[in-house]
Amino acid sequence: MDDFAYLFYTAKNVTAAFDKYVAANYVQHNPNIADGRAAAIAALDPLFSSPTTSFDIARVMVGPEYTVIHIKAITTGQPNYNVYDVYRTEGSCIVEHWDVMAAATIDNTTVSPHPYF
Repeated sequence: MDDFAYLFYTAKNVTAAFDKYVAANYVQHNPNIADGRAAAIAALDPLFSSPTTSFDIARVMVGPEYTVIHIKAITTGQPNYNVYDVYRTEGSCIVEHWDVMAAATIDNTTVSPHPYF
């Protein structure tokens, strides 16, 4: 998962990450992206190839069947986003994905003194 996370979020090479680690028929639970590796590449490549967008990996939590990757998504001129990507794997192959996204309050004016990142 470390190599997938690097290729996908840091290098922003969607095609290489998905061709190497994602099943062709993987199940996508994001309501804006169809099932399958090709559909994910088509939907995500424009976003990831933008020079104004970057993804800072905060943590990678790996379990035997599920991995959660916590990311700060940054797009110039827009609010940062707190993103949790949840992947179900079979061996080293990603077969299913869920995500949770929320605008990140980074200014620490919240009730809790603990920031997202």
